[in-house]
Amino acid sequence: MTIRKNDETLPNGTHSSAPSPAEGFEVLLITGMSGAGRSRAADSIEDMGWYVVDNMPPKLLVPLVDMMTSAGSGIHKLAAVIDVR
Repeated sequence: MTIRKNDETLPNGTHSSAPSPAEGFEVLLITGMSGAGRSRAADSIEDMGWYVVDNMPPKLLVPLVDMMTSAGSGIHKLAAVIDVR
């Protein structure tokens, strides 16, 4: 465990003001060209217990992760399907 001090760089190279990720929260990005099998991959990931958001606008990814980690939603694995265009 590292103790944070105001406005200092931590031993792992991050800045002390950087947000820390939620303990045990995983994010998986599924991308690819049209017809590459994104939906099939999303279906398989969902069958493995992940919460999947298909056709996710890239700008909404960070707000969604913030909401999932701060609201105590009980979801620990999030997969987002994003078009590469």
